[in-house]
Amino acid sequence: TENFNYSGTKSAILDSSAIYALTFQRNGRELPGSGYRWMNCTFRFLSEGGPLSALVVMEVNRNKEKLSYSTYNIGEFDVQSGKWNKVTFSRLLPDDLQPDDEIKMYIWNKDQQNFCVDDFCISIDNGDDPYVE
Repeated sequence: TENFNYSGTKSAILDSSAIYALTFQRNGRELPGSGYRWMNCTFRFLSEGGPLSALVVMEVNRNKEKLSYSTYNIGEFDVQSGKWNKVTFSRLLPDDLQPDDEIKMYIWNKDQQNFCVDDFCISIDNGDDPYVE
């Protein structure tokens, strides 16, 4: 593929030097809203090789211990080799999120594969209690 960006003029190239890439990290007090909040990650990726084993990870740490850990295997998408594919990953943040809790979202390139990522976007949405009908 000649074009290594989906939009704009730049994209991130992930390879063996980028095992943990495109990390978004904030503490609880820096996130907007309160109560039930969804953390969303969307991006496009381009892979020329076989199936990807990279993961999108969201983790919440409290007092240096994992409070919450969620992953999604990018390879489980209907990946079209040589074309830009879109990923959307959303997870509910803990409803008792504390100001000093550390929230991270990143791509874990666990098998150190080569692929490009573009339009990486993190957002926080307020929502209703998902456990009430």
